[in-house]
Amino acid sequence: MPDLTLFIDSKLGTNRSVDGSSFTYPLDPALMVPFDASPTMRVLEANVFYTSPNISAAKQNNRFRFSVITSGTVAGGNLITEDHTIMFADGLYSLSDLNAELSDYLESKTSISDSAMSFIGHGPTQKVIIDWDTESATYGVILRMSDTDSIAPLLGYASTDLTYETGSGGKHHYFIGQSSADFDAVSLYLLKCSVLSGHNYDASGSGGGQVMCAITPDVSPGHLIQYRPYTALPCQAHALKGNRTNSIRFTMTDNNGDSVTLNEAYTARILVSW
Repeated sequence: MPDLTLFIDSKLGTNRSVDGSSFTYPLDPALMVPFDASPTMRVLEANVFYTSPNISAAKQNNRFRFSVITSGTVAGGNLITEDHTIMFADGLYSLSDLNAELSDYLESKTSISDSAMSFIGHGPTQKVIIDWDTESATYGVILRMSDTDSIAPLLGYASTDLTYETGSGGKHHYFIGQSSADFDAVSLYLLKCSVLSGHNYDASGSGGGQVMCAITPDVSPGHLIQYRPYTALPCQAHALKGNRTNSIRFTMTDNNGDSVTLNEAYTARILVSW
């Protein structure tokens, strides 16, 4: 059975997408597969850096805004607040990273205590708790979780403003997320190929057929994922039959089929057989 090994590298491809997830791989000479052949493609190995942002302007989750109450009450309708906004640069953040950003912001403001607020992770439930030090301000605080670009969904909070007013008691007030936090930027990287068809790796009923492998992020953020399958399963590539193929387009998406941002190039070794 004839075969051809492709060594693809997204940084060397043409027509590369802005987010680095998609590119065209030229074939020179063109690939000619007989009409009566049964072409398949196998991913023998792939490498992708786990750096896709979980916070970004594109995801609309890059802002944390809160208002410190300086006088008045919600019930009285005479509330006066001092507003604060933290804008996060696109990136892959952990809870400790968010705390570092919050701490830096609070330290830069003379009107609020450096220890006024912090994020706490609750291991058993995977929820995030926002700890407000009630002694750090005269009145209270409003967490503006309803903003359209709020970090709330990533932290597991509903899109609803949360308010604490003096008088609730205790040195600390804890705002607890309604659901588990979701810090994973990508649960699965799906490598797709334009010439694939059939059922292959695509989910049942997806109507797709272009997924050639599913890569699980099994490393900590910032590190290289090395995909090395024990058995490289063949994927049908009917589009190659009886055609003169000059190029193939490869695309990396997340498990939902949405595009991902890849700050570094990804590579793969692919075996084409017919």
